[in-house]
Amino acid sequence: MTEQPLNFYSSKPEPVHFERQCGECSECCKWLYYIINGHIKHPGKPCFYLGDNCTVHEIRPQSCRDYHCAYIQGIVPEWMKPSRSKVLINVEKWGPNKEYPMLRVIECGKKLEAEVLSWLVQYSRNTGVGLIYQLSGVWNYFGPDAFMEFFKDQILQVEFENPFLKEEPQKLNTPIKGKY
Repeated sequence: MTEQPLNFYSSKPEPVHFERQCGECSECCKWLYYIINGHIKHPGKPCFYLGDNCTVHEIRPQSCRDYHCAYIQGIVPEWMKPSRSKVLINVEKWGPNKEYPMLRVIECGKKLEAEVLSWLVQYSRNTGVGLIYQLSGVWNYFGPDAFMEFFKDQILQVEFENPFLKEEPQKLNTPIKGKY
């Protein structure tokens, strides 16, 4: 199988057609955060339009149309289809004018597997495309120096908000039941 060239979406209004199809995959309908027709769709909760498949796909809301799946675009290999790999890989732009490509990798109910992360890191090294990825629910950044510098403030903020880095132990609102 030959890899297709990097095909990041454009902001042009004309529709973009890709060879791959969603088929049985509906991970984006389950794991992305959206506001759809005034309703909040939280990660881990299926969209209320989702039956066996999307019940409104042809007239789906703009927030759904704006999702740019790297699998559908042919950027990632077939084995990384979200329904198989349990990761969503969104194609986005970064930079002062959003001029540079990046991939945002979202875990879909299970930890990002080493094989997937290894492929993504190698892809980033080969192409210079930045990565923002979840690993056990924590956001991580990887990419060229300019990418890392651009996101430096977000990276530091995440580190300082990490409850494991605080000196004071975290207090729980509810008691833990069971034996210790």
